[in-house]
Amino acid sequence: MYILLVDDIPLIGRIIRQEIEALDRKLLHALDGIEAKDLLVRHASQIELILLDWNLPEIDGLQFLKMLKSHPSYKNIPVIMLTAEDKRPNVIQAFKAGASDYLVKPFSREDLGQKIMKALNLPRQPQ
Repeated sequence: MYILLVDDIPLIGRIIRQEIEALDRKLLHALDGIEAKDLLVRHASQIELILLDWNLPEIDGLQFLKMLKSHPSYKNIPVIMLTAEDKRPNVIQAFKAGASDYLVKPFSREDLGQKIMKALNLPRQPQ
C-alpha cells in the first residue's frame, strides 16, 4: 500500500519517507498536482492516504482536494493537509473541501506519525 505525498519541496519528501517506512508503507511523491493526478490514475487502488500541501505549482492543494473528493474513485481516500497555511479560514476551507486532518508546517515526526496512524485507523504506537 502507498501513501501519496503531494509537495513541491524534495526535502519534505525525504523527511516524510522515513516516517512512512517506519509504518511499513511505501511513499509516492508528486511535486505538483498534475504529477499527483497521474500517480492517482496509475495507483488508485493502492493509495490509502494522501498528504497534501496547499501551495503547489500548477494546481494548488485546495483545487486538487476538491477534484479528488468529486471523483467517485478517489473520494474515499483520506487526505491530511500538510501546509504552512495556518489561518483559521484556510483550515475551515480545507475541512469543508474534504480534508480528513490538518497539520501545520513545521511539524514534528511524532505529530505526523500520530496523524497518519489516526487516518489509517492504526493502533497508537507506544512512546
